Amino acid sequence: MQGPGRAMGTLPPKTYQGQINNDKAITLASNTFQLAVRKSLSEEVVYRMTKLTWENLAEIHQTAVDLRSIVKEQPFIGVNMPLHMGAVKYYREKGIKIPANILPPEAK
Repeated sequence: MQGPGRAMGTLPPKTYQGQINNDKAITLASNTFQLAVRKSLSEEVVYRMTKLTWENLAEIHQTAVDLRSIVKEQPFIGVNMPLHMGAVKYYREKGIKIPANILPPEAK
């Protein structure tokens, strides 16, 4: 799927009362979480935002059920815009390979 934050998802059986085809999973379009910031925001601020998000993911999952699809193993699902250099710094520090198509020009 194209567009910011768009991906394919799966709705498990029995997720909602009255769900059609309640005996099997349903494939559907889904949205993913992206936090967009302006390029001029400080690298340190964005680095800390990225770090806090990933280091507190369990708490985020407890308080925001819709964000449980965010998983550390696939941090770039649906991302189709260049990352901020603060985020690049965090992912590189953690040894996470960043896809070339979302690296900003200054990071290449």
